[in-house]
Amino acid sequence: MRLEAYIRKIIFTYPSLFKDVNYEKSRIKVLGHIFWTIGNGLEIAYTKDKSKGGYVTHDTYYRKGGEWTRRYDKPYGREKFIELPKWFFNTKLTEEYELTKGMSNIADKTHPTIDLESTHSYRPYPFSTKYSIGCKVLEGEIVLQEDWRNGLQDLIEETWKYFNDKERYKKDSYYPNEGYINRTTFSFSQGKEKGGVRKLRESWGYEPSDEVPTREEIIQKGEKTWKKYRERKIAYLQKFINT
Repeated sequence: MRLEAYIRKIIFTYPSLFKDVNYEKSRIKVLGHIFWTIGNGLEIAYTKDKSKGGYVTHDTYYRKGGEWTRRYDKPYGREKFIELPKWFFNTKLTEEYELTKGMSNIADKTHPTIDLESTHSYRPYPFSTKYSIGCKVLEGEIVLQEDWRNGLQDLIEETWKYFNDKERYKKDSYYPNEGYINRTTFSFSQGKEKGGVRKLRESWGYEPSDEVPTREEIIQKGEKTWKKYRERKIAYLQKFINT
């Protein structure tokens, strides 16, 4: 399957995860899921002719002689998916849509009732240079078809912009915002009830103590950790900008 066809299929099939206000915003979320997310269940296509692979898909298996054998995937570009209807991004989707979605009836749903959206801004998964598909491509372990590689390049550039825009990254779960502070405080409070604050502080890089960290300690530690995390991500992405 070609990249854009696959993206349309994923947005259509999982609107609550990927359908944003327009195709571009939805597309970047799908790209992030494909290339950054670990354990997403995706694999590189397994084709008889290796030159007709080079795309990402969900693998399937069949039982043969008591053993599970992976099925061959269709050659690149063979599998199709329809264009999304004009109303798709201008209409709110509902649970009824989940029950009726399918290529056979999408053209007939001219007036759907909907409430399945994914309008939060793009936030990159903490990709791993060892396990993320996108990083395996960048490190030369995987070869993709040109359109899939171009999609990865779009994701790299968007993710680089994200880490260079505080208005965007201050909402990140790793950034020491209110959510981060509350989660950290809760974890230490739970640890205190179980008598394990000191061990938790040491494992998380705080100064040894039997007391739950103060708000100021959590912010200071969080800012230090975020700074290192952000710098590592930017340095890695920078190597592949416009390459």
